Amino acid sequence: DMVSTFLTRNSESFSKYIELAGRVHLSNKSQSTVMDLLSTRGNYTCFAPNNDALQAYVDSIMDTPNYPIEQLDDSIASFIIKNSIIDTGDDKAYETNDFVEGALTYQNLNDRYVTVTFDTINGRASFIINSDSRIVDSDNECENGYVQVVDKVVSLSADAAFRRAGLRALCILFPYF
Repeated sequence: DMVSTFLTRNSESFSKYIELAGRVHLSNKSQSTVMDLLSTRGNYTCFAPNNDALQAYVDSIMDTPNYPIEQLDDSIASFIIKNSIIDTGDDKAYETNDFVEGALTYQNLNDRYVTVTFDTINGRASFIINSDSRIVDSDNECENGYVQVVDKVVSLSADAAFRRAGLRALCILFPYF
């Protein structure tokens, strides 16, 4: 099965993610969607949040309980979906055995590095993506990659968020620089 097939076959858990991935285009010049990409040959690592995780994230950023996913702005949908997928080109997609602490070699579809940290819960190894998203169902192998199910939407890595905050602070301190 392809990554898209895995998600569709488990639509009771991923219907909201599928909807967004079907709306998000690969670029402004392309009619192909991310869901189309996940149905093609390649090597993709998909950090897919389940419906509850996706809804919780959307509710928090929209400050509205049960905000309708279909009303989400395209730019936010793109941010969510493109942050959750890594295309490793001709190299094998990431399974958890490949993780090392720190930034992964390949960037996500938003051209941002994804970071991994290790933790333990009840004596079991746990993987945390970008300081906040814990993998709760790992290494779902597909013909074109792996689906790593996460308990929260993958946001910017802490490093990227810190750099952006630092740049904003500089702009405030030195507005004419």
